[in-house]
Amino acid sequence: MLALSTRDSFTISAFNNPWTMSLNHNLRFTFEQGGTAEEPVWTIRDHMSNQVWSLTKTDPQPVDHDFAVVTRVLDPARKRVVVSVGGLNQFGTEAAGEFVVDPAALKEFTRNAPKGWESKNVQIVLEMEVSNQKPVRPRILAFHVW
Repeated sequence: MLALSTRDSFTISAFNNPWTMSLNHNLRFTFEQGGTAEEPVWTIRDHMSNQVWSLTKTDPQPVDHDFAVVTRVLDPARKRVVVSVGGLNQFGTEAAGEFVVDPAALKEFTRNAPKGWESKNVQIVLEMEVSNQKPVRPRILAFHVW
């Protein structure tokens, strides 16, 4: 799904990576920051259904779950692929990075993906538990293929 060549690009992280934020800005699943200065909230928003997945930022960050977005955008003019993985927290980013190279995760996605998805743009929202400071059991919450 997400194999890259030397012409392709890969971006990691969300809120601290302007390239990821820009790439996802006008897509279905986007990253947003909100809340207050005392209690910031990080969100992934589905602009088609207005569904949101959020975490309140805490420091240190004792979280028991996280969310992430995997985006693959094809650039036919330049014959390249741009893949972006980013989580609301570092655990989501880690899980999304592992997701794109895991054959079992790809198999799970392809079971429900529409025919011909391989030659289209893809976004996937993931949720995972966090246990002992490690993401575990990522699952697909939503995806969009166009």
